[in-house]
Amino acid sequence: MYLHPVQELEKRVQALDEAIESGQMEFSPSFYSEEELLALYEDVLATPMPSSQESENQAALEAVREAEEKEDQRIIQAAETRLLDPFDRGQHVPVAYRRILSRVHEILSRKEAIQNMLNPQASSAVPLGVLSIRECEALVRISVKAGDGQAAEIALNVMKRDNLALPEGSVTDVLKLYSKSGKALAADNLLANLLTEAPTQLQRHLHVQAHLKAASLDEVPTSALDLLHHYEGQSVPAPMQTYTAVITSLFSRPSSLGRAHAWDLFSHMRYVAHPTPDALLYTLMIRACANPITTRYSSEPEKALDLWTEMTVDQKIQPTVGSYNAIILACARSGTKTYVNEAFRLARQMLDSHRDARGNSPFRPDKKTFCALLEGAKRIGDLGRARWILAEMVRGAREDGVNTAEVEIDEEVMMHVFHAYAAYKPPFSRAATVVVKDGSSGSSSLSEAKSELEETQTSVQVPDGAPTSSNTSLAVEDEDDRPSFAHIPPQSRAEVIREAKLLFNRILQDRSDAASSATVSLPFAEKKFRNVELTTRLLTSYLSIFYRHASLETSRELFWTLFEEIGVQRSPRTHVEALERCANARRARGGKL
Repeated sequence: MYLHPVQELEKRVQALDEAIESGQMEFSPSFYSEEELLALYEDVLATPMPSSQESENQAALEAVREAEEKEDQRIIQAAETRLLDPFDRGQHVPVAYRRILSRVHEILSRKEAIQNMLNPQASSAVPLGVLSIRECEALVRISVKAGDGQAAEIALNVMKRDNLALPEGSVTDVLKLYSKSGKALAADNLLANLLTEAPTQLQRHLHVQAHLKAASLDEVPTSALDLLHHYEGQSVPAPMQTYTAVITSLFSRPSSLGRAHAWDLFSHMRYVAHPTPDALLYTLMIRACANPITTRYSSEPEKALDLWTEMTVDQKIQPTVGSYNAIILACARSGTKTYVNEAFRLARQMLDSHRDARGNSPFRPDKKTFCALLEGAKRIGDLGRARWILAEMVRGAREDGVNTAEVEIDEEVMMHVFHAYAAYKPPFSRAATVVVKDGSSGSSSLSEAKSELEETQTSVQVPDGAPTSSNTSLAVEDEDDRPSFAHIPPQSRAEVIREAKLLFNRILQDRSDAASSATVSLPFAEKKFRNVELTTRLLTSYLSIFYRHASLETSRELFWTLFEEIGVQRSPRTHVEALERCANARRARGGKL
């Protein structure tokens, strides 16, 4: 039937209205509530927390170990009652497990002598049953706990002579004892005499560890490396933790040869044993890039970033806080602005990535994180970032609980901060400013220079409880009403000196018995700097600020008074830096150095 176009349009509009009404009637609320959705996302985005689980497992293992020790003591007492006469107990050997082993050795020797007399060619495969396997295991554990490896081996030999199956755990326990004490030859003999098959992974690891412990710290552990290659030749390579332990030991050697061996072993391991390293080994190698073999470079950030990309992108291995600390340190120590910025970018990535449904990050910055960032900030003279890092450490845990950081400020942190002050270049120099006003520009500029010089030569006052001297006072004048720690870094050398003095004064105050109080510049009353030890390198780093930003006369006076008043000895580096300051002294406009 033909319809007019207007009627056709009305019919379509009516059909559309009906469809909208039916759709609205069919509309129902969402199946999931807000609480259910939050629970779903919490489960999907949850990050595993291995630390709590490890602590629970450790507590469970400790409880099992205590119960096992009590059971071993009961078994030993029962065996002693069964094998020894009451008059023979404690007559010659004061230790119970030694008395039992001596008695069992005597019984087995008589049995073997009688057997040789009757039929020397025959070999009895039937155990005599002098000791049960459980009693032998208890003897081994008690001997190992007492550090008596010889008695533990005697117990294992008793089991072998009596045709009992050697428990794998007992052999491993004795190997652990030899591994801790570095008895490599004893470990070799133990495996050669008691095992008929290839050692287990843990036993191979402990065997190599014994050779590592026996090696001198000044030499490359050749025997451990040879043992690693021996297991590779038998197609039973040591586990990855063994390679990690050997590489760690090689990196700890003071020679460049040891470090070269470590990198060679890492490459060799990937070819013959374990192609894909774990997060711990990747972290170790990235951390080694911060201390390269050659002294030509302070760091190797390119190699570190290659390993980081290989670990996180190619192998998709979840990084840890230690991994982030290693890559941040490798980039920060390069001393170039590009890689230092990359270090701060990685720090932001650590805090912003892998957040859960509530926005909390599983990674919390620790002291190593802050020190690595301070390494980068001081190398490029970025005092603003160094001050921000120190402020974050002082602030500590925040109220929101997200990415909180409870890190104690110690001597290493303040050393980096003082180095950042020393490397900082203020944007304004009053001595170099010429003020043109009514023809008196020369006198104005000299007046400005003189005022800055006088400000940098002010001495510091030691708080109550700190050592004092009658000749000079240790350095920081009373604060005025101006807050020193503004949002922007110091704009002149005098302001740099003033901030450094305030920090050093607060360290002395927090270490003394006097109560700390909030000030305009440092608005907190807690003793945040109480753990800062007054060491030689801390005082040397504090002196470096004066070498860079104060006059030679001020630096010389502080050099001769600071260490005596604190009571700390100078190091060779302290004298070298002082001599360099004298050698690089320049004569100022007023005729002073």
